[in-house]
Formats: sequence, C-alpha cells, structure tokens
Amino acid sequence: MEHVDLSYIRSVADGDEELVKQFIEIFVSQVPEFTADITKARREQDWRALAASAHKAKASIASMGLEELALNMKRLEMLSKSIYIDTTTDNDAMCDSIKAQLQTMPDELKLWISQNKNLNAIDDLINFYNLRLDYALSELKK
Repeated sequence: MEHVDLSYIRSVADGDEELVKQFIEIFVSQVPEFTADITKARREQDWRALAASAHKAKASIASMGLEELALNMKRLEMLSKSIYIDTTTDNDAMCDSIKAQLQTMPDELKLWISQNKNLNAIDDLINFYNLRLDYALSELKK
C-alpha cells in the first residue's frame, strides 16, 4: 500500500487477519463522522469543536499508519486551539487548560503555528485531510 501502513494494526491483532479486517472496517465507518464534524466546525468557525474533531480523528488516522496525516491533524488541532484562544471572550478553566497545552507544545509545532496562524492554513490542512483520506480509503477498500 502506498498511503497506508497497517503494521501497527497487524501488531495489535497479533497476526489475526480477520481482526485487522475488523479494525479497517471500523476506521472506514468512522471517516464520514470525522469528516462531517470537521467540515461543520470549520463552516461555523467553531475553533474549539474543530480542535476536538481533529483530536478525535488523529488517533484513528495514526493507527492506520497515516503518519503525515496524523501530524497534520495535530497541527489542525493545535492551530484551532490557538485561534480559539485568540478570538474567544471566555475566560474559564477550559481556556486555562488550552493555554497550558499551547505553552507545552514542542518548539517545532509552536513555530509552525506562529508562521501559519490564518484561515488559509486551516483550509489547507482540511483539504490535505480530505485528499489523503480519499487515497487511504481507496487502498483500504481493496
């Protein structure tokens, strides 16, 4: 497979190809929900929801060996949180938690966010997500 690396799933399944197939089916069934949540949050400019949706999708994406896409979901999550903090009038425990997360990010991610804190970057990450998932789903359905 060109885009998908099932080695992690295969290691978890301990050689049980039927279990690998079930993991793949679960992932494929989750993708429409992930996509709908991300699309809705972006359309509504709900940055907190977008961050949560990216976070939720990231683990499943990583388990399918889509490392570059998982990294971009982490970027989308943290960029959305950063934009949320910049634009919210809330000042609650959740905001404090998000601020703490942003402060403890690796320097490389902090730099990337500072250089890409705009809506075009959000849209680029979502477009990359859609494109890569299309490729991955095509491979997984074979």
